[in-house]
Amino acid sequence: MFVWINSCQGMGVSSPFVKNAHLLPGSHLEETVYIVRSEVDQEYRVKVEFSSEALKIEDWITIDKGMEFTIPAGVQKFPLKIIVDVPKNAELGEYKGYIWISGKPKEKEGQITTVVGGTIELALKVTDKEFSDWRLWDLKVRDLRKGEETLKVYLTVENLGNVKTRLSRVHLDVYDNYYREILESGEESNLEYIEPFQTKEIVAEFPVNLEPNQQYWAEIEVYKGDKIFLTEKRRFNVGEIEEKKETAPPVEPKPHLGFSFLKSKPFLFALLGVVLVIGL
Repeated sequence: MFVWINSCQGMGVSSPFVKNAHLLPGSHLEETVYIVRSEVDQEYRVKVEFSSEALKIEDWITIDKGMEFTIPAGVQKFPLKIIVDVPKNAELGEYKGYIWISGKPKEKEGQITTVVGGTIELALKVTDKEFSDWRLWDLKVRDLRKGEETLKVYLTVENLGNVKTRLSRVHLDVYDNYYREILESGEESNLEYIEPFQTKEIVAEFPVNLEPNQQYWAEIEVYKGDKIFLTEKRRFNVGEIEEKKETAPPVEPKPHLGFSFLKSKPFLFALLGVVLVIGL
C-alpha cells in the first residue's frame, strides 16, 4: 500500500518589477525582489528562466544566486538581487520581458510535489538623455557623548537618476529641551555624491557646543535645489540623562471611626444577655 501526498505550497514574488526608463549605455542597475513562501518547513529548490523577449537582453542580466538555487527550510522571505549591466554599445530603445521563478519542495519518498512560482516583469529603456533625481528614505540624529562637539545627521538617499547626484544642502537648528530658544545653527552643502541608481547613507556634520546631560531638539531642513524638500524634528541627548524615578505617594491612614468597642468580647456577651432578657 502506498500513500501519495500532494504538496501545494504557495510561493510568490514581492515587488515583482525591474523597471527603469532612464538607463544610459553603460549603466549599472541593481534591484532586490523577495521570494515569499506560505510554508517554510521544507527546503525549496528554485529555478530561474527568461521569457523569449527577455532572452534578447539575457547577457545584460545577472541573478546573484544563480539560475538554480535552494531556499533553506525556515526562511519565508528570501532576497534575490537582479543586476542589470547595460552594454556601452547598446541600442537606444525599450526592452521588455519576464523572469519566471519556479520552485518546489525537496521531494521525499512517497511524495508528489507541485511546481509553483512567480513572475518578475522587466521594463527597461535605454536613452541618451541625462536624468537627475533622488529619494530620501531615512533621516536620523544620534545622541552625542559627553564632550563630543559634532552633531551628525544621517540621511539614506537613493539616486533615481542616471548621473551622480547629491543633496543641495542641509540646514540645522538646535533648540533647547522646551523647543523655545535656538542654541546652535549650521548649514552643510559639501555633501557626498551618490552614484546612479545607488542607495547610500550620507552624513551631514555640524559643530556644536552644548551643555552635557541635557536633551535637545534638532530641526533639519533638507533642500532639493533652492526649495525645501523636507523639514523634520528629532530629539537627541548629550551625555547620559538621569531617569526620573517615580515615587509612590505616601499612604494616608484611614480615618478612625471610633467603633473599636464593637470588637470587645465582654461588650458582645453583655449585649447578647440584654437581648435574651428582652426576648424572655
